[in-house]
Amino acid sequence: MAKINQEEADLCCDSCEVHENLVKIVNETMPDETELYDLAELFKVFGDSTRIQILFVLFEAEVCVCDLAEALHMRSEERRVGRV
Repeated sequence: MAKINQEEADLCCDSCEVHENLVKIVNETMPDETELYDLAELFKVFGDSTRIQILFVLFEAEVCVCDLAEALHMRSEERRVGRV
């Protein structure tokens, strides 16, 4: 196992050893950069709590936009301009 300096060890774990076998497994299974970029873009969609609330409602039941707006406590003017 390769040794790391004390400053690096203080940041990550109690021992000063890199577990090369584990790092090798991770590196062999790591998706390519394009796939990682696509995944990052996908997860950006979930960066807004309202979007998560919408998903939660839709996982619970198939609802119309009016029901969705009510479940999310959206004001009626927000419903009219289509911000749901």
